[in-house]
Amino acid sequence: MNSQILKTPADYAAALKEIDALMSAERGTSDGLRLQILANLIQEYELIHFPMDPPNSMDGK
Repeated sequence: MNSQILKTPADYAAALKEIDALMSAERGTSDGLRLQILANLIQEYELIHFPMDPPNSMDGK
């Protein structure tokens, strides 16, 4: 998974798999940087493909 953009569900799945393997990476290392990049890419993909409505103040009552 070398892409700098997640275009397909397969890209997204590969990024999730890779991020799982990097969860213990230390900040400041190349793995730590890769983890940060993947987290940002996944967040952007999810905002586009899995949008959530803002919470309704009446939902919790």
